[in-house]
Parts: sequence; C-alpha cells; structure tokens
Amino acid sequence: MVKFIKRCACRLFAVCVLVTSGILIGVTVFDRDERLVMRLATFGFTRVTKVRDGDTICIAPYWLKQRCIRLIGVDTPESVKPGQGVECYGKDASDFMKSQVEHSWVLLNFDSRTGLYDKYHRLLAYVWLWDGEFLNKKLITEGYAEETGYGHTYQYQSEFQRAEKSAMDEGRGRWSACGIEKKHPVKH
Repeated sequence: MVKFIKRCACRLFAVCVLVTSGILIGVTVFDRDERLVMRLATFGFTRVTKVRDGDTICIAPYWLKQRCIRLIGVDTPESVKPGQGVECYGKDASDFMKSQVEHSWVLLNFDSRTGLYDKYHRLLAYVWLWDGEFLNKKLITEGYAEETGYGHTYQYQSEFQRAEKSAMDEGRGRWSACGIEKKHPVKH
C-alpha cells in the first residue's frame, strides 16, 4: 500500500510538472496526438464526472474535454443500451458503480495489449479507487460483472478469471440473483 501511495504521489507530481509545462509552452503542442495527451492528462488521479453504466465511466482530465472509459476485462449486464431492455442485474451493477466512483477521483492505467480504444472509441483502462482498491476486479469479485477480454489477452486476465470463478462458485451478485449457472459467450 505504501508503494502504491508513493507511486501515485510521484505520478501526481509528474502531472503537475507536465500541466505547468503545457501551459507555459502552449497546450496546442500536445493536441496533435490525443493518445499522448490522454496518457499525460491521466497520469495521476482524475475526476469521474459521470457513470454511464456498470462498466463505463466518464472523466474530465484536467484541461481536456470529457472522455468515456470502458473498464478492461469487465462486462456488466446492459442497463442503458439503446434498443435493448435492462438485463438482469444491470441496474444493480450501474448503481454499484455510481456508489463507488461517481464524482470521486480515480487512478487510470492503460494496457498496451488491448489498445487504447474499443470499437466505440471509448478509452480502455484499469481503474483504481482513491483508497487503492482495484475497481475492475471488485466488480467481478462482488458478482456485478463477468470477465471478458473481447478477444484480447490483457495483464490481469488470469486474476480476473479466478475472481469470477470464486464469485460463481459462491453465488455472489448476478450469479445467484439471475439464476445464471454458467457464463454465456460474449459477442465481439
């Protein structure tokens, strides 16, 4: 935990230096490459402005416009998808996400194996809460989500799969509330 706090403090200091430098030399220098801008802007803690559903949040990183983040390795039941009804435990997953992060500060981390964006142009990230808790894993552990890589391998995949198996075996969350006995295939 101490290493985590030190790492966060160092990142926050680096962001302050980068933000100050960006203001001094002009933010337009960074605007050329959104990937670089997003990595620099979210190098430390960033504020969550909105929760879209159980696996998607929106942030407002420093000088940038609001961006939506899809959590890597996590799939929650649908609660707001146009043309589709609310799935079993979808509202619960969305409400849980709101209780965890809405209008709070989170730390983002990206994974080069998944790429920076999904097919809907949402950023893909791991999310840590202010207290150091790993939100992606917590959603799976508590039974609000199932593990999925959407055809990609990713850094915490085996850890998430173990958390999912434990949640299924113990009937946590959606695994007992929705009468789900096995995982259904996720469409890419």
